[in-house]
Amino acid sequence: MDATGAWTRFVLRSTSAAWVGLAVTMFALYSAWSRVFLGTSPAIFLVAATALAGSTVFVLWHNGLLALAALLVVMLMLRDTPRTSALGSWYAWPTWCSTGLIAALVLWGFRNVLGRQSAFPAAKLDD
Repeated sequence: MDATGAWTRFVLRSTSAAWVGLAVTMFALYSAWSRVFLGTSPAIFLVAATALAGSTVFVLWHNGLLALAALLVVMLMLRDTPRTSALGSWYAWPTWCSTGLIAALVLWGFRNVLGRQSAFPAAKLDD
């Protein structure tokens, strides 16, 4: 458990209760967020809030805080950036910028995961 779940660990005194507390907190935040952006239909925003809270806790638990930060940056960019299919028009720059930033984040993460390994090792390609 890292610093993100430390306050729930302090309050709830057990690791599993801390993860449940973090999930409940994230569900509350995402349900308020989903109500604003997805409308007032309870079925839609409850499903969205459950999926987002579950993915947040899953990514933090299995991959760590850096992966969670990348997930949240991509989610905010996809939520807040206006998109258009008219990519040649003058108002398409937010679409290009957000796509470029997400692609750069993906490539940076891919390079960091590989480290000094090659993405296409020659020995594997010869088989």
